[in-house]
Amino acid sequence: MQKYVVGFLFSEDRKHVALILKDHPAWQAGKLNGIGGKIEADETPLAAMVREFKEEADLDIPPQNWVEKIQLSDPGNVRVHFFAAVSDNVFQVRSMTREPVSVFSVAEVLAGEHPALPNLKWLIPMSLEDS
Repeated sequence: MQKYVVGFLFSEDRKHVALILKDHPAWQAGKLNGIGGKIEADETPLAAMVREFKEEADLDIPPQNWVEKIQLSDPGNVRVHFFAAVSDNVFQVRSMTREPVSVFSVAEVLAGEHPALPNLKWLIPMSLEDS
């Protein structure tokens, strides 16, 4: 099974979120998504989330700040662990790969004002829930 992590880092007021503009895989190209990647063989999902966020957005978000919100699997052998964290350090993200990382207004993303993956319309609100 292929395992991945995706994280949403929100501002303290929950009005902004860091997202990445994907150029691969092809079905995500040109769309915004949460920041993440593949879980390595020797990693927990949480350790992968911390590592991937540092690699792609140049921010060290401590493990205790990340909360796993949901796991989604498909019959095609893929599992994705979705995490959320809150920190005003979100405004310090910077792109570390060819896929640009930026901070966006949550309201604008949910209103469709940015080219986001369709599932962000429910993943972002779900990630903002405290329970």
